[in-house]
Amino acid sequence: MKQSPVSILFVTTRFDDAAVSNILCDLFPALQRAGFAPAVWALEPAPREGVSHRRAAAAGVPVHELPPGPKWNLARGVRALRRFVRQHRPALIHSHLGRADIVAALARPAEIPLVSTLHNVIDNFSRATRLGFLLTDSRVTVRTGVSRACITSMYDNWRLKSAHRVIYNPIDPARLEVARSREQVLSGLSIPPDRRVVLAAGRVIPMKGHRYLIQAMPEILRAAPDGAVVIAGEGPEREALLALARDLGVESALRMPGFTPGLPDLIAAADVVAMPSLWEGLGLVPIEAMLLRRPVVASALPPIMEYIDHEVEGLLVPPADPSALATAILRTLQQPAENAARISAAHARVTHQFNLEHITAQYVDLYRELLAR
Repeated sequence: MKQSPVSILFVTTRFDDAAVSNILCDLFPALQRAGFAPAVWALEPAPREGVSHRRAAAAGVPVHELPPGPKWNLARGVRALRRFVRQHRPALIHSHLGRADIVAALARPAEIPLVSTLHNVIDNFSRATRLGFLLTDSRVTVRTGVSRACITSMYDNWRLKSAHRVIYNPIDPARLEVARSREQVLSGLSIPPDRRVVLAAGRVIPMKGHRYLIQAMPEILRAAPDGAVVIAGEGPEREALLALARDLGVESALRMPGFTPGLPDLIAAADVVAMPSLWEGLGLVPIEAMLLRRPVVASALPPIMEYIDHEVEGLLVPPADPSALATAILRTLQQPAENAARISAAHARVTHQFNLEHITAQYVDLYRELLAR
């Protein structure tokens, strides 16, 4: 007799087209094949026409969203999630992102296991979120971290006591299908096809370090006048970065197209992918670039060093150092023969380390372990 699927409720802050929603959508089909029935509950609504909503619908995964309301009214979220859990009785709850982690911990019934995934290091969290984690830690069954750096940062600094383990984020290569040619991508950005392109992608916020990339542009353009920099993403730093580019006289070589659904197209069109972040929990863009066989220059951060060894899979530079960043980018642009070996090593490493089926199996093992208790 065929067993009914085991219901899992994924609780997140917002089911939009950002990294966590992409990761969940990568996991859904593999979890369904393993006998689980995933559903999503989000604290904030996101556009239903978004890519993540469409992917969830295609997989038959229901998405439930709390109507708009005060962002930090945690009590409202706890009450709503508690009602939902009472009504639907999932076998297990798995939360992602700070507010959702706190709300899920407060709302869960004692008999339902809660997995809570840490996606960033301590620098990313406000004091209020840190306090929320400390106060709810005893209500978390197991925490997973998307890197060793996440676990070390949170447990060493916050003295959390909950059980924990590292499970990397998976990447589904099918999601990285390239739909447009390099010429089409560059044409859409008003960049001539003979320009050499440096791409940085992610939210336009201070911790992503985009200002250091712009500060590196004069040095890059002096040695490579055919260079262009593309910063893809939305965020509050946009106008400040454009003003900085104007002050440095490099505005004509900078493109900031905002949120771009076809990120794999942009990555594939780039001559080098840069991640100048000040901190990260893992850093998905370099991994996606490595899978798409593009050379990577990134900040030498602990989580990034878990999958890039300097000079082996890519080039690493000190954070907040525009000169070092410019030097590494120029080296990558000017020495393509050197890049070939690094690109090959990078592709092999991330294909193994972030394999979707392998990482899904780790989650399945964890879920079954908790459900068997």
